[in-house]
Amino acid sequence: MEKRKLVSRILAGTLSVLGFAGCDGSGGNEDMYGCPIVDFQVKGTVLSEEDVPLEGIRVVVRTAWDNADDNADTVYTNAKGEFNSHELSTVAIDQQKVYFDDTDGENKGGAFKSDSIALEKMDKKQLKKGNGWFEGQFEYTAPVVKLSKEEKKPEE
Repeated sequence: MEKRKLVSRILAGTLSVLGFAGCDGSGGNEDMYGCPIVDFQVKGTVLSEEDVPLEGIRVVVRTAWDNADDNADTVYTNAKGEFNSHELSTVAIDQQKVYFDDTDGENKGGAFKSDSIALEKMDKKQLKKGNGWFEGQFEYTAPVVKLSKEEKKPEE
């Protein structure tokens, strides 16, 4: 009986150590249930139709395959009209869209119409090879996005 308790305690201790070792906090476990995962980043430039860089344009990069609002990265264009998203992860790639919105209205050159572009329409460059369910790391470069001005509504 004493031997049985000893074996049980050793097994319990070993399983505890193995369990804690699996919780190292280093991440990368997103694919543990057999879902392919890919890391990606999006960059590009936003101009007016007159080729003037547009600063402060909100750029929303959706990570969900169905372009749901719940998983998105929001960045803003700089003075040169350039943007660069954070590194994102998703289980399926290419169907996501990037949305461009003028949030400051008439400031900084006028009010511009919103636009969007799908990742599949962008240049794709693989930065890191994947292994197993991890498909690797990619960088998407949007073609130059040109936003047209919104027509002013006549005042009544």
